[in-house]
Amino acid sequence: MAELSGAAEELSGGAGGIASGATELASGVGQLETGSDQLATGVDGLADGVGELAGGATDLSDGLGQATEEIPNYTEHERQSLASVVADPVATDGEVTDLNTGTTGPMFAVLALWLGALALMLVFSPVPLHALGSTRGALRLVLETFGIPAAIGLVTGLATGAVLAGIEGLDLGGWFATMGFGALVSVAFVAVNQALAAAFGHIGRGVSLLMAVLVIATGVVSTVPGVLAGLAGFLPVGPGQVGLVRLVEGGTGGIGTAIAAMALWALAGLAVTTLIVARQRTVRVTELLRPA
Repeated sequence: MAELSGAAEELSGGAGGIASGATELASGVGQLETGSDQLATGVDGLADGVGELAGGATDLSDGLGQATEEIPNYTEHERQSLASVVADPVATDGEVTDLNTGTTGPMFAVLALWLGALALMLVFSPVPLHALGSTRGALRLVLETFGIPAAIGLVTGLATGAVLAGIEGLDLGGWFATMGFGALVSVAFVAVNQALAAAFGHIGRGVSLLMAVLVIATGVVSTVPGVLAGLAGFLPVGPGQVGLVRLVEGGTGGIGTAIAAMALWALAGLAVTTLIVARQRTVRVTELLRPA
């Protein structure tokens, strides 16, 4: 009986151990189930990430394809030209041997001559101071007053023409033509500025300055109104600039018209100044009868 009782106790203890093991087994199975769910969730997330990666790779492939299509396909000659430009970006064509300025050089030459003539009429009197008491004719008095400024203007015109011819790289004949026409333009400008100063005084000098501004506006501003461009072409500065442009460009002809126009402006300036001097020498009867 004692042995049977001991065996029963051992059996009871083994059953308890089995029950405890079963409980732990059930707990392990629960943990295994939880781990399996987490693993399944992670696998789903991994699958989504792989899908997004595949989509990004497809977009990248499409973008690279478009970029490849947009790459310019240069010919062998174009590749050599690009290589030479990159190797020497400031190199110029060997055929360029001068500094042609087009219409800009003649424009600045005319502007300089016009302002020079205006400056001369600020230094020299436009009319003879002794005109009233002189017995000489009005034209002779005007020519005497005109002589020194005209001589200075002649030298200035020759120098300006020489500078312009040198810049434009003209031949010997072009040098002489440009210098001669520059001298004519300068003398004509002196005559016109003398007439403006004699007729209107400081107002005439202001008008002359406005003409200089007009030269700049029509020569630099591309959107200048046509009225101003036409006015500049009619004034003395117009044929002067046209003549110089035709001389420096060569082969354009029409220089004779510009020469005739400048000569007419010079004669017109002298004629106006002569009329002003003649009128100043006229004494009215009322002035003679006025008591001293």
